[in-house]
Amino acid sequence: MKRWIVPLFLIFIGAFFSWENSSENYVSIQWIISPQPPFVMGVIPYQTKEALQRELNPLVSFLSLNLKRPVLLNVASSYENLGLLLSVEKVQLAWFSTTSFDNMRGKVNWEAICRPVRQDSVYYRGVFRRV
Repeated sequence: MKRWIVPLFLIFIGAFFSWENSSENYVSIQWIISPQPPFVMGVIPYQTKEALQRELNPLVSFLSLNLKRPVLLNVASSYENLGLLLSVEKVQLAWFSTTSFDNMRGKVNWEAICRPVRQDSVYYRGVFRRV
C-alpha cells in the first residue's frame, strides 16, 4: 500500500466524524506535505567507507542537486547484499562491477543505466600484476 494512502484516509475519517458531530461548525484541515525521502545509492566496499564517501561525494552531490532531494550512500558488505538491498528497494541505484552485474543477468529484472567503456568496449578483462 502506498505510504500516502493511510494518512489521507485518516484525514478524511477525522473530517467526517467532526462534520457528523456538529451541524454548523466547519472542520479546519491543514495539509502537511512531507519532503521526498532520501534517494539511496548503494556500492560495495572496494575501499574504506571514508574513502568511498570522499570518492563518490561529487556524484552524490550531483544527484542530490538534480533530483532535488537528499542522496545517501549505503556501503553494502558484499555484492550479494547490495543485490538484496536493490531487490527489496532499500537502495534505488546500485554500483556493480561489470562482471558481477553480468553474473546476475537473467536472475533479476534490473536494468543497467550506464557501463564503463574501455578501449571502445563495455567488456574488459582484469589484469594481475606481480609486485
